[in-house]
Amino acid sequence: MTLKPGSFDDFVGSMAAAMEEAFKDEWQNAKSTPLSEAGEDDRKILFAAISRGVVRHLKQNAGAAFKIAVQTTQTNAVLMDSDNPAGISVSGGTVAAGAADVRQKDAAANMIVTVGQGTITEVLTDE
Repeated sequence: MTLKPGSFDDFVGSMAAAMEEAFKDEWQNAKSTPLSEAGEDDRKILFAAISRGVVRHLKQNAGAAFKIAVQTTQTNAVLMDSDNPAGISVSGGTVAAGAADVRQKDAAANMIVTVGQGTITEVLTDE
């Protein structure tokens, strides 16, 4: 899903529409009365402008503002699959061709767990 800031002419399903809905809810909660329809067009313009500014700011600052941490756990029986075409010399002998796969001892032990950081390469928007 991409971020859709919205505009006055393309309001449905946008961040601006979500802001308008939240504003109506907060108005009702604070004033115990529904928000009047008077000024609705002006609010749409305001929420669209704010949303577009928020999305623009996120795009311009994504690399500095967001960090993505990734952790993966190996769960398959074969940890590393080797297609060694010839024997491999190791201390104490030789590993036969095609037999250099590293396997787990059991379901919980001998797993490979990797931890790292990712980089945001793109902020997806409809702009």
